[in-house]
Amino acid sequence: MEEFHLRRLKVLLILFSFVCLALLLLAAFEENFTAEWRTHQASYAQFLAKLAPAAETSAVEYPIKIRQVFLGEWGRVDRCVTCHVGIDNPAFRDAPQPLSAHSHDLLRHHPADRFGCTICHQGQGRATDKDGAHGHVPHWDQPLLIGDFVQATCTQCHYDDVVPQAPVLTRGKRLLRELGCVGCHQTGQLAVEELAGPRLTGIGSKVSRKWLARWLANPKEYLPRGQMPHYDMSPGAVNPLAAYLMTFRSEMIDTTPEREGDYDAGATVYREAQCIVCHVTKVDYAENPVGGTIGPDLRKIGNKVNRRWLMAFFKDPHAFLPNTKMPRFHFSDQEVLDLAQFAVEEWVDYDLLEEEEKQPDPPPDSPSLIAQGKLLYTELGCAGCHELTAEHVKPAGPDLTSIASTPVHLLSFGDAPVRRTLPDFLYAKLKSPKSLHRDFQLPARQDPAKAIWKNLRPAALFADSRALPEGSDSQRLTWILHEVEQAGVLQASPTMPTGSLLSQATWLVK
Repeated sequence: MEEFHLRRLKVLLILFSFVCLALLLLAAFEENFTAEWRTHQASYAQFLAKLAPAAETSAVEYPIKIRQVFLGEWGRVDRCVTCHVGIDNPAFRDAPQPLSAHSHDLLRHHPADRFGCTICHQGQGRATDKDGAHGHVPHWDQPLLIGDFVQATCTQCHYDDVVPQAPVLTRGKRLLRELGCVGCHQTGQLAVEELAGPRLTGIGSKVSRKWLARWLANPKEYLPRGQMPHYDMSPGAVNPLAAYLMTFRSEMIDTTPEREGDYDAGATVYREAQCIVCHVTKVDYAENPVGGTIGPDLRKIGNKVNRRWLMAFFKDPHAFLPNTKMPRFHFSDQEVLDLAQFAVEEWVDYDLLEEEEKQPDPPPDSPSLIAQGKLLYTELGCAGCHELTAEHVKPAGPDLTSIASTPVHLLSFGDAPVRRTLPDFLYAKLKSPKSLHRDFQLPARQDPAKAIWKNLRPAALFADSRALPEGSDSQRLTWILHEVEQAGVLQASPTMPTGSLLSQATWLVK
């Protein structure tokens, strides 16, 4: 019996050996006779023969073999030219893919024998079949980039704001700043002049308390095309935030004597300085804005700033905005006074002014209200767009410095019907953030600020006017939480999590 089993095992071993040999022979036959790349190279050789003069047709020889580019400097091997054999042959400009020559003249400055293909196009350089080479296989995080997405890889070598022959990339880099993305997301070393919003240093000496609260509640009401997002904050969040910002004042502006200028003389200064070249100051008969767009729209400046701040700004704009395009006009003191008088009288939205005057004056801002505003300022990531203090504040959103290197399996697609690739993820995220996660919102943050915005009421927001006690930050936060608890909004618990005040408050109101 044992001999029978041994004989059967030998027979099975022989059969399996023949099967494996057959598979190897089949694979060798496919690779050497029927591989797709061989068909492409044979077609290329036929095209070469047709293009050659009749006397030289028989002399055209094109060996059929696997071709590759070894890029020692980049540490990779590309076999893309095994199929894309006409990539650097101008005569194949109109040939079908994969025989077509590379578009435009990019290979003149990026020769394939030096840069290869996958550095720009991604994909799997060592593969010799279409799906594998294009990276459309499991566990390959860099599939072939298609269309304008190819321009994204230019940043590996080109660091300037304007990248030659990459208009979509260049516009994207500009939009990154214009839309204020760098305010919430780290994208490298961010300089102060790149912040999306204006400096808020001395804002308490620039605007009124009423105007600031109205602006925070709905920025689009004052400036419909402004970059400041509408955070949908309740008065319970607006008031403490406005109270905190109003504490930043300029002694130089506050001590400037209150004087009235000459409106007519100021109008003359305005015309002679040709302010309308850079600023919108009125509308035409069809309600279209009239003026330049280099500087901000001035039609409501009288609702926003006071005369003393305008005088200081007109005297030296660069002291307030070091990177402003506004020139120093070297106005005299009287011209500065007259121009400020003209501005606060001429550029006013009287409907907004009338509504503001109807609102009651807010009560004096207590230390506890200001403390709450400081915490809100930090939690909302305001420092990402505005310079206010010298303190370093972590951006509100995730770090995007290395987002292009993130493995696909670490991206959060949710249950969205989106292809599992990085370009598709970024496109969906930017176009409609909720397409990936229903509860996600840009630019407003859901947690931990949502509970404060939606649940706390003005009466409960630290109405106690007593000064904050001395002690550590932990002791002071405990005191503030105690004040909220006494107001009846939050219920204390021994299992309260650690973290910022708003994080704790969020946990408590659940």
